[in-house]
Amino acid sequence: MPKVSDWDEPLNEFFLSVEFQSQIEELIGRYINLELYHFVETLTPENEISLLNREKSIQTMQLKYQELALQEKNEKLIFLGSTVVAISALLLMSAYLYRQQKKSRLLLLQQKVEIEAQAKHIQSINDSLEAAVQSRTKELQEKNKALADYAFITAHKLRAPLSSILGLVNLMHRVNLPDEEKILVTHLLTASEKLDAIVHEVMKSVEAPKDISSNKNDKQL
Repeated sequence: MPKVSDWDEPLNEFFLSVEFQSQIEELIGRYINLELYHFVETLTPENEISLLNREKSIQTMQLKYQELALQEKNEKLIFLGSTVVAISALLLMSAYLYRQQKKSRLLLLQQKVEIEAQAKHIQSINDSLEAAVQSRTKELQEKNKALADYAFITAHKLRAPLSSILGLVNLMHRVNLPDEEKILVTHLLTASEKLDAIVHEVMKSVEAPKDISSNKNDKQL
């Protein structure tokens, strides 16, 4: 067709052809939604109101979705905040318990050191007391031995002259003497026998420990 010709006629003829009508939905479907295309094709005043209502409904749904999203976001923030607070409290509690446990360990260690020092001091005192007791016991044993030896020697030294006195008194008691002299000899004999008994008891008590120690040694052997 020439350039000055009207293109409306062939274009309208092409657009209204069966071939184009079979391809139009495929072509339009590449760029927009077919439902929207059908809706625009059938658009009327009633459809326009329905479209507005539908748009309002979509906006309402979008608002509800936004509210739900915001509420979900707030719930997540609250949960996150609660979790952070709980973790912080747990960390603080753990730090406090660790600090208390550390203090308890230090206190126990200090008490252990003090107890060990006191035990060493008590052991030192016990050693000193034991040494003092042993020294005092040895000293007393030496004194007792010296005293026993002295008593034993003294008793033996007394016993010999005392035996002589007893012998003489017995002889005098057998001799015929006046009554007054017999009374004196009798008193002298009684006193000598009492003194001899005392010396005998002293010697017995002095010799007794020696006998006991010898018996113990015999049992050990």
